Amino acid sequence: MPAPLLLTRSQVRQAMSAANLNEAVRQALLLRAEGSVAPPVSGQIALPAALLHLKAGAVTSPATLSVKANLRPHGKAATGLIVLFDVQGAAITAVMDSADITAARTGALAAIAADCLAPAARTLTILGAGPVARAALLAVTSLVPIRSIHVWSRSRAKAEDLARSLPRPIVVDDTASTAVRDAELVITATPARQPLLEACDLSSHAVILAMGADSPGKREIGKSVLAQSTIVVDQREDALKVGECAYLSSEGIETGLIELGDLLAGRTSLPERRLNSRDFVVFDSVGSAIVDTLVAKSILAEAIRLDIGLRLAFDA
Repeated sequence: MPAPLLLTRSQVRQAMSAANLNEAVRQALLLRAEGSVAPPVSGQIALPAALLHLKAGAVTSPATLSVKANLRPHGKAATGLIVLFDVQGAAITAVMDSADITAARTGALAAIAADCLAPAARTLTILGAGPVARAALLAVTSLVPIRSIHVWSRSRAKAEDLARSLPRPIVVDDTASTAVRDAELVITATPARQPLLEACDLSSHAVILAMGADSPGKREIGKSVLAQSTIVVDQREDALKVGECAYLSSEGIETGLIELGDLLAGRTSLPERRLNSRDFVVFDSVGSAIVDTLVAKSILAEAIRLDIGLRLAFDA
């Protein structure tokens, strides 16, 4: 068996494409829906100046497992690694820099969710202007026919930088509530720990992709929004622990959650929207370890095709 392939950050970027990311994310969600995955493992280690995110996921055929460790220093860019294993061969197949993978796969996940939940949306607002917001904006606008885009960030300078980075007009708003007022599709991609949005801020049938809350204490969506929403999740168990769903107050609400993979597989459907009342759809995304596994596998395949990376024999 070949020695593990080591991929640097620039090589990972070279081996990623929007089409491959979207396909890997879609396949991961479908495999979860059909039960062809092992129960994922996720957790965080809190340090005084940083948070370490750990995720492990596996698909059963062919048996492939990934482990991701991302260090998020407070106020600094994240850094980390993904290790990919061939379970049947009992071997490490790749070690790759994860600095760009998390943002890229989150963007692709937002695009798949938007295409499923709001395929005809014309107006989009994104709250946040960091790497995840940028990746989500690019990915979503490649699949959904958006005509009008608004952006808001606590840092107006960052919002303006994001607006300038795309070759299409983007309006920078002064407040989150102003930005989302007429949006059919809203993406939240911030590290907020207090709600940014309440029901009164949103148009009556808005679809909200909540991509930011992925660890204890984070939240972007107010209870008034959740109370009037059909809630779709990427991974039920983690959403109830660290996502927006952690703030749901209704007992037994987990039975009403819909997994995105089940929608994609046609196993279930969204309920009929109420015409004359506020009736939202919220996609509560916490990041799936299964998605990491399939994305890492696709990056490895492309890197091999491009003949990039360094072979390292750890067992030598």
